[in-house]
Amino acid sequence: MLKPQEKLGLMGDAYIKKRLDDGREILTINDALPGEMYEAIKDIQFELNENTHNFEEDYKLMGAACLAMSDNATDLESLQDIDQYEIADGAASVYTADQLAYITIWNQDEIAEHVRGLGIDIGTAAAYWYEQQVAQCIDRVRDYILRDDNDDE
Repeated sequence: MLKPQEKLGLMGDAYIKKRLDDGREILTINDALPGEMYEAIKDIQFELNENTHNFEEDYKLMGAACLAMSDNATDLESLQDIDQYEIADGAASVYTADQLAYITIWNQDEIAEHVRGLGIDIGTAAAYWYEQQVAQCIDRVRDYILRDDNDDE
């Protein structure tokens, strides 16, 4: 069983880029992670997919969350103190075309609500939605890291 500090230490390498035979580059869970961590991250990602319905986007969201945590938390105390919304800020692309690509049939109503409620353009609303998803991933992964499964022994 991994201890919380060990989990945090591995977070920066949780996702890696992989080149497919057709030349495309994708983000994937690092299969060099210890089995329990690999499975936990995969489970969190499957939970996320219930909201996004887009596995490719889920990998990007989780990769951004794990990297943001690795960059902003050096120990368990700093991990507990991070504001997931603050460190997720800026996770979305600044390019309007990329922002618009975040919109799917599964999230279009939520994004439209941001447009109406916040009075912002559709690209900015999509970026805001994306950053909220990253923040939620950070929260879920932080819960996993801070859970000490060794206490049960």
